[in-house]
Amino acid sequence: MVAASAPTIGTAARPANPYTACMAKAVSTKDMQQCQSAKVGVLERRLATVYGQAVAVLAPDQQRKLRDAQRHWVEFRQADCRVFYGNTSGTIAIIEGGQCMIDRTQVRIQNMQTLLEH
Repeated sequence: MVAASAPTIGTAARPANPYTACMAKAVSTKDMQQCQSAKVGVLERRLATVYGQAVAVLAPDQQRKLRDAQRHWVEFRQADCRVFYGNTSGTIAIIEGGQCMIDRTQVRIQNMQTLLEH
């Protein structure tokens, strides 16, 4: 008699992270840039959603402050990530700049979500 094998904990098939899968398949800087661009697009849509939810729950004076802060944050993110384009030489600078956009946007989404928790 053959014993049935027990499922191994933590090995359940999880859907692959599209960004991670894209980067794993990338063979050129251009491929990596396309992966990053797609990821930034996803994050921008998520940020817009969370921003809209935050605006909806805030008092009018706080809504104005958030709108001003968001406008300044977008400018800051662009300026901050431009530093990475010139920090190193070669095509890796472009990838570092793209990763900066991803990282900064993910943090902003997390920060924005805290407004929904209050």
